[in-house]
Order: sequence, then C-alpha cells, then structure tokens
Amino acid sequence: MKTVKMTIELLASAHDIFEGLLDPQRVQMWTRTKAQISKQPGSPFNLFEGTITGEIINTVPDKKIEQKWRLKDWPQGISTFFLHNLP
Repeated sequence: MKTVKMTIELLASAHDIFEGLLDPQRVQMWTRTKAQISKQPGSPFNLFEGTITGEIINTVPDKKIEQKWRLKDWPQGISTFFLHNLP
C-alpha cells in the first residue's frame, strides 16, 4: 500500500468546500453530470456516470470527509481511501 499526501490551498471556506464535495446539487454543477452522493456515513456515491464510485466512510461537517472510491476501469478489489481535512 502506498500513501500519498497532498496539501492544496483553496480560496473558499471549509463550509463551502464541504458542501461542494457532498451536496448533490453542488456536485452536479462541477461534474456537469448527475451525481449520487450524500453526507451520510456508509452511503454509496456515484460520479461521472459511474466512472467514479465509492462510499462515504465518515464526515465531520466543515472539518473532515473520509471516502473510499475507485475508478470504473481499475481491477476488481482495487480502491483508494481519501481523507480530506478542511481548514
């Protein structure tokens, strides 16, 4: 298993980032496709018409998002874990 750590600075509030990544209507604005996503831990998500699928592992509003996801063309059983710590 490999660990990759990235730090990105966005010119937006933690609240706007949290909502932009988990609110279905906002996600549809930046993906330009139908998005199935929820803030509820344990819920599945589907982005870019099934190109990205996964599960919301945990959320702390305006603080943290944990996701497990995979690309459609990855071999079965391969997925990645994202931890978004918001400022």
